[in-house]
Amino acid sequence: MVLSKIKNPSHVGAFGSFGIYVYDKYKALVAQVDVEESASFYKTAAGRIFGVSIGPQNPAVDVQSMLTLEFYPLHRLPQAAKLKIEISGQLKIECPGANGKDLDFEHNAKLLRKPLKVSCSSPNSGNNKSGLSIFEIDGPFKADYYHDDPVAAAAGVADPSKLIKIVFMQSRNPLSAMDIRGLKISTLTAAGKLVDVYDAGATVLFTVVPSPFYKAAVVAEQTETSTASAFTFTFTLANTVLAGGTIELVAPPELQLPTSQATVTIKPIKNMDTVHTSASAAVDAAGKVLIVIRDFISQATARLSAADEISFELRDLVTPKTTVSSRSFKVYTKDKAAHLINYIESDLFVTMFKGKAISTLVLTSSSAVVGALASHTFSFQTPIPLTSSDQLLIVYPAETYPPL
Repeated sequence: MVLSKIKNPSHVGAFGSFGIYVYDKYKALVAQVDVEESASFYKTAAGRIFGVSIGPQNPAVDVQSMLTLEFYPLHRLPQAAKLKIEISGQLKIECPGANGKDLDFEHNAKLLRKPLKVSCSSPNSGNNKSGLSIFEIDGPFKADYYHDDPVAAAAGVADPSKLIKIVFMQSRNPLSAMDIRGLKISTLTAAGKLVDVYDAGATVLFTVVPSPFYKAAVVAEQTETSTASAFTFTFTLANTVLAGGTIELVAPPELQLPTSQATVTIKPIKNMDTVHTSASAAVDAAGKVLIVIRDFISQATARLSAADEISFELRDLVTPKTTVSSRSFKVYTKDKAAHLINYIESDLFVTMFKGKAISTLVLTSSSAVVGALASHTFSFQTPIPLTSSDQLLIVYPAETYPPL
């Protein structure tokens, strides 16, 4: 027997108290079955919440930013319904207080009322072991919430006036760049019975991005080409770096390590641990020098903050082979999990002002007589290998004359 168009209960639950009774034509009871409510004979499942989006006004690391959440519940909700929002603990969201003073509902002025009754709990505090920030809003609606065209809503098409838009005014992004995961939205009856739900699971909601250094500079001790030199780097941090973080530096391809070694020496200058700071070097498949600086934040300090200036000297890098400006150093600060914090990838270069000195030059002339035409033989050894495309320029004193 099939009975059609039976409307399910309006919330998730287990429902019993079903009964079937068979009567004869004289309306005398012949057979029956009774299902007690405790038997959970009939169960309903949650509806869905659709059109969900979430994102910060500013996605940069360690920024206080407004966080906007938008969604559509699918099913009708009474005026006294509840909203439960659980957001990734990677974000530090201030509790908006009992009256929701740090929640902006202006977009929903016709849907939602003010002040709001809001309760919240921080990740991994008290009974909240979920790792999510939990916000519960009681009776947020001015009137029953429903879609004028429920069929279209079921297909994911809704009247924009039914969009619920909540802005968390006090949300701080994490200290380093990373994908943000973790969002669950639930609508509930006044009695706390689940109606609709959205669970993002492991889906990436948005990505927090690194910030450029406030300032960056590099100065080479030597200004001669193909010469081992010290390079002094100075950076002004844009964001906090905690102990355990690293500085990663990619030298431009014009700079190389000396052929006899594969290490560099670092000398901390400012706001760096003078005892424990260390640097390691490697050369990648493309020939670029990669340098990683570790333990540069002292355990006593535990952190460097935004606007702090750090400075250090790297020794044993060989300057470019020509006086053409090098390409840029690429420098990154990372946390101990290798998430980016600050970076620079352009405009950090060095320029040499003179070529490598030729140590010995011998000139032999076929004649030393004044006014005579002579052949000159130059003997010298270049300090670097020459290529077939290189050119040789010889400058004569003004008193000599070129061949006529």
